[in-house]
Amino acid sequence: MFFGNFSTLPIDKSYIFQKKNLTLQISENSVLFMAYGFCQKTVMLLSGKKTEEDLSVVQKAMAGSAAAFFSSLTLCPTELIKCKQQAMQEMISTGKLKNIKPHQV
Repeated sequence: MFFGNFSTLPIDKSYIFQKKNLTLQISENSVLFMAYGFCQKTVMLLSGKKTEEDLSVVQKAMAGSAAAFFSSLTLCPTELIKCKQQAMQEMISTGKLKNIKPHQV
C-alpha cells in the first residue's frame, strides 16, 4: 500500500507532505518538552513535594498526561488542516473537484 501511494505522487508533492508531517512532529514535541516541566512543578506544588526526584511514578504520569493535553492543543488544528488537504486531494484525483492550488484550500 505504501509503494502504491508513493508511486502516484510526484517527488515534489511527496516532499511537501513530509515537510508538513515533520512540522507537526516538531511542534508536538516542543510543546511536550516545554509543558512537561511546568506540569511537574504543578504536581509538585499540589502534592507538597520539594524536588522532582521525590515524585512517584503515578505523579510523573499525571504530569505527562497534563503535558499531552497541552500538546493536543497545538496538534489538533494542524491535523485538521492536513485532513482537509488530503480529502481535497482525493476529490481532485477522482474528478469531483477541479484542480486548485494548495493556497486556495
